[in-house]
Amino acid sequence: MRYATTLTNGHTMETNSAHEAQSFTHYSTGQTFALFGKPVTAEEFFLRAREAVQAAWDKKCETHRRVSVQHGATHLGRVEKWVRKL
Repeated sequence: MRYATTLTNGHTMETNSAHEAQSFTHYSTGQTFALFGKPVTAEEFFLRAREAVQAAWDKKCETHRRVSVQHGATHLGRVEKWVRKL
């Protein structure tokens, strides 16, 4: 999916990444949003981006699981990683 926003100063930001699209900031009412080149509301734009990100996480959960791994001698060194399911 192609995500795009045009700011009121005419600057356009585009990406194919739903994750990046979620970071687009809604600055003003004059700002426009588009999906596949079709104008949409800001609400629909961010809803579709969130849905795409959630679908990607759901797909990854089918083949991977999260595990907690300790790096170092204290609990402060714990991180979570994705590990492929066997």
